[in-house]
Amino acid sequence: LVERNEGKPINFLTKTLSGMASGSIAVCIGTPFDIALVRLQADSMAPVAERRNYKHVFDAFIRTTKEEGIGALYKGLAPNILRGMSMNVGMLACYDQAKEIVAKVLNDPMTDGPTLPT
Repeated sequence: LVERNEGKPINFLTKTLSGMASGSIAVCIGTPFDIALVRLQADSMAPVAERRNYKHVFDAFIRTTKEEGIGALYKGLAPNILRGMSMNVGMLACYDQAKEIVAKVLNDPMTDGPTLPT
């Protein structure tokens, strides 16, 4: 992005949108595995008669897909996407913007990373 921006710093809106996009993609990839892991852990606390007796996380993943359909692996996706987007904006965009502001205040050119010890 810096090359596309002719060497100038990337503006905060672009950083924010990039953080939101990467957060939502990560959540879409991770949610099915998180669902399988939670089901595996919750199965051990269920009454013996109600247990599904998953062997491992991939067994929970496969059986959930076969028994309830692929949609069951994406339950709760919308709030998780909002969480992932806000976390990434907070961690990536705000951190990078703060780093640029501090570099300007300290007269650090930051051409190949910070020249001042961090």
